[in-house]
Amino acid sequence: MRKQTFAFSILASSLLIAACSTGQALENNQSSVDRQTAINVGDDSSDSSKDESQSSSTSSEISTEQASQIATDLLGGTIEKVDRDVEDGVTVYEVELYSGQEDFDVDIDVATGDILNIDGNLLEAENTVDVSISKEEAEDIARNQTGLADIAQIELEMKNQSYVYDIEMLSIDDDTDIVIDANSGDVYSMDTSIATKGADAFKDANLMPRSELESILVEQFGEDLTIKDLDLDRENGKFMYEIEIIADNVRYELVVDAESGTLLEQEIDD
Repeated sequence: MRKQTFAFSILASSLLIAACSTGQALENNQSSVDRQTAINVGDDSSDSSKDESQSSSTSSEISTEQASQIATDLLGGTIEKVDRDVEDGVTVYEVELYSGQEDFDVDIDVATGDILNIDGNLLEAENTVDVSISKEEAEDIARNQTGLADIAQIELEMKNQSYVYDIEMLSIDDDTDIVIDANSGDVYSMDTSIATKGADAFKDANLMPRSELESILVEQFGEDLTIKDLDLDRENGKFMYEIEIIADNVRYELVVDAESGTLLEQEIDD
């Protein structure tokens, strides 16, 4: 009887120890699970922080729709295409639009929405750009600086966030450009050949002034006329104007005697 009681005591002690061990193991496993859950929650928080950072970075940029609106607010017209590119280390939207009778390329900073450059003649845009120096004042500055009398072409553009007049003087040479700041009137750049050549280039010619030439063209092609390009050339000792015009939405290429104003050649440019 005493042996059975002793055996029963040993069995009971063994069961108690086993139960305690099992409980401790379960507690340890639960603690491990809790720690792993905490780690996973921390990882989710980190991922969420990254997502929020990326979202914040993206939201700080203007959209293509905003870039389009910036361009049309300034120039009017119709958007043709918007591309994203990097120029001189700056990410920009390249906005192509048609306004007035001119195609424009507008570079807009993606981060700030600032317009950096505009390629195209702003004088032809639907909306008028506000600058301090008028077209006529810029032409007078160009004449005084170059010594040349007539303007072949004048365009208002934006370069490096500054409005400038890009003026081509009538000359038989190609290097005849002068660039003038449209707000200060300062000469931005000028081809060196102009400064040395001056009015002596035409001292033996009796050239028709541009104003008279325009009057002749209006008589022949009507009031709805725009001179897109005007060059002076000389062949066999004779001065001629090579002219590109748009009249009634038709583009013409003309050759006109620069002294008499006689139309020598006419071709429709398709």
